[in-house]
Amino acid sequence: MGSGWREVTGNYGLRMARGDWILSIDADERVSPELRNEIEQKLHSGADREGYYVPRRAIFLGQPILHGGWYPGYVLRLFRREKGVFDARKVHEGVKVDGAVGYLRSPILHFTDPSLKHYLEKLNVYTSLAAEEVRDRSGSGQLFHLLCSPLFMFVKMYFLRLGLLDGMHGFVLAVCSAFHVFIKHAKIWEASRDRDANTPDM
Repeated sequence: MGSGWREVTGNYGLRMARGDWILSIDADERVSPELRNEIEQKLHSGADREGYYVPRRAIFLGQPILHGGWYPGYVLRLFRREKGVFDARKVHEGVKVDGAVGYLRSPILHFTDPSLKHYLEKLNVYTSLAAEEVRDRSGSGQLFHLLCSPLFMFVKMYFLRLGLLDGMHGFVLAVCSAFHVFIKHAKIWEASRDRDANTPDM
């Protein structure tokens, strides 16, 4: 989706909603039976927070990913309608809640990438949007980021955050994530090069 899609549609949905509470999920996410029961119990017993973070369990190439920094992967998805608003970030838009927030224990199931083809198609879109965000803040790509950031991502996910415990899926995910970082910084470099080439001399 384009930049700000969740902000526009999400905030429109908030205006149209009539219930006191909102549970926001994406098309590739499902509410687990455990989460449904926990939410029902929480709301029936009287919620003591304005919003709640929910753990998100990613299903990558058909397997749950429990390490590598991907789980629990808390996202703020349950909130009082009058206290929440969707932000305007280009990538991974979220919810801002005015008030105290808590945490639930049961997960949303995120069927993130059923195939590598699907992953690479998403990668092209998300890296372009992420590059726009970073370029807007920092201005240009640097060789240091191209060389070091992908390596650091792999080491962090596979070794430091124990992605190796997810077997071959964990290894493939760590490599793909490092590639994601490389492409993002390569796009930042590409855009800054083109911008400099088109900037007239003073």
